[in-house]
Amino acid sequence: MADPLSIIAGTVGLLDVCWRVGSYLSDVKGAAKDIESDLEGLRDEIDALHGINSVIRELQKKTAEAGLISGLDQAPELSRIWKNIEENTRGCTDVVAKLEDEVRKL
Repeated sequence: MADPLSIIAGTVGLLDVCWRVGSYLSDVKGAAKDIESDLEGLRDEIDALHGINSVIRELQKKTAEAGLISGLDQAPELSRIWKNIEENTRGCTDVVAKLEDEVRKL
């Protein structure tokens, strides 16, 4: 016949494990909601960066079409600015593409 004290101890241990598993599952569910919210925010930021890059490229194109970039030898500072902008937008576009891929994977 089983010892009553052993049965009580086993039951308490089993209840403790069940309590911990329930608590863990509750924490996982809350964390999943936070991650989903963070991903939504990241996607919004990616869209904003993409929009800004599009506007900068359009501005550069219109500036070139208007002839405002001609004679860059006379304005090396302007040439350097556009070159830096182009490098930054290219880098930003690469980062946005990588972030979009990561968000899709998640």
